[in-house]
Amino acid sequence: MISITPDLLWYNRLDGLEQDLRRVESLLEAELIELKPGFRGKLGGLLSDLLFELKALRDRAKTHKEPVHLWADLASLHRRSQKIIEAQLEFLGGIAMVWGVSEGWGRFDEGFAPLTEEWLNELRRRVGLDRPLSLIVGRGSILELEIGIVRIPFLDWDLWHLPLLGRAVGLLAATSEGRQKDRLDKVVDPIIQQVNRLFWNDVRQLPSDLVRMLPEIVEIGQGYQSATLDTEKELFRQNHQEPLNELSNQQRTYLYHLFADMFTTAILGPAYALAVFVLELDYYSPEQYSLEDPDQIEGRDMAPRFLPASSHRAAAILATLQAMDEEDPDQQRDYNSVIQRLETIWRAAIQSTGQQDSLDIIRQKFSVWHQDLYQNVIQRTVGILLKDTRETWRRTQDWYKALCGKRPKPGLFPTITELVGAIWLHRLDYPDQADSTLILANLILQGENQIVLPQGPGTSPSKMVIQARLDRFKHCWERLEKILKSGQISEGDRAAVAGRFYRLLSEQEYQREQCSFGLQGGGCTPRNMG
Repeated sequence: MISITPDLLWYNRLDGLEQDLRRVESLLEAELIELKPGFRGKLGGLLSDLLFELKALRDRAKTHKEPVHLWADLASLHRRSQKIIEAQLEFLGGIAMVWGVSEGWGRFDEGFAPLTEEWLNELRRRVGLDRPLSLIVGRGSILELEIGIVRIPFLDWDLWHLPLLGRAVGLLAATSEGRQKDRLDKVVDPIIQQVNRLFWNDVRQLPSDLVRMLPEIVEIGQGYQSATLDTEKELFRQNHQEPLNELSNQQRTYLYHLFADMFTTAILGPAYALAVFVLELDYYSPEQYSLEDPDQIEGRDMAPRFLPASSHRAAAILATLQAMDEEDPDQQRDYNSVIQRLETIWRAAIQSTGQQDSLDIIRQKFSVWHQDLYQNVIQRTVGILLKDTRETWRRTQDWYKALCGKRPKPGLFPTITELVGAIWLHRLDYPDQADSTLILANLILQGENQIVLPQGPGTSPSKMVIQARLDRFKHCWERLEKILKSGQISEGDRAAVAGRFYRLLSEQEYQREQCSFGLQGGGCTPRNMG
């Protein structure tokens, strides 16, 4: 009979960890999984580092009579390995969603990823960014800069959501070395320096840029100022220096994300703004800062929130459109009407949730910084492209008229940006026709020229926002059901997970239907949508 000793248990755990890492490594090397050039090297490098460390740990154990003393090192390696394994499996799952899981089968995303990837890369080339972008389906931050990954949120693969992925180009401009980042850091660095100098002995008052600082930084600054004795200040500094260093990094990320909204608005125009205001902004908690991972489930309530609040994002987007509108050399004020519509959407949605409307206050407090970013970063790096944005928006409005019955010139077809902007304008006026609009838009991309849409009744701005979000729930349900019934997944695997998914989602689908009925009678608001 084999004796179970601490040594044997330790080696079993080490062997099990190595086996897990080797399995993920073999998945990365599988020819069935189509990876972009360089992906295998970058992703496999992370695993190679762990395997090298694991071998070193095994070698160390051979020189010790008591490997039990290495339990702490093994536990540390195991924790770090699990994080990387989970990230790798999420990535591989995202690849499978885009490219399919069996040779000869279609894509789960209905071809959305290749279309959007081509569009995004054309966009980043226009603004002078060299790093190629590749799309997968996944959860987490939209841009993984190190490997050039853009994540499509699971089930949100349609033209309504396409403009939202444009923010990846804004984040790329903010975070990758180049002229945009160089100029951006000249605006951002002084604010970060104020954070880093919060505990300097000669600081007698709080920084002047409080309005742009995270609440936790303001709170630490106020606590430091309230300490009167030098010993109290020193103790406070010792207890809060490490958290302040982390907050300094989060502050920079917050400012980069605000810039990304402005930059994306400048190069895409109102098409981006409309998608953000209708689909993304949180009207029930407009002042709450956002999570880095919007899809986070575990520990969501305790996770740090340091990305811009909805009111901050709205103010930045509107400030960009306003600046672009005011500098129109033709004085046609192309963006004036859409700015008014966006403001109406915001105020109606905020009123329907019963929240306080702070948008005007935020716009005023941030106005100098918005102006600085627009004039010294956007104008000086992509200013020559703003005329193209304006011309694109003018053609977008022409295509909207075509959707409503005015025939375009024969042989003309819209660009993706023009088409998406046109269908968003149509959705604002005729939200009940959104499904038909999306179907027709996809036909236009395939070369269809019969583009007249039924118009139908209009509705209030707040109901339009609610209807759009209810429609999103419906489409997510339909797409998930299609995946669960796909022949690409074996019958046994489908049977193992389908029942659980249906149980989890049936209640949400019931609530969606009830809210749809309530919307028709005016009884549903963003508040009771949750």
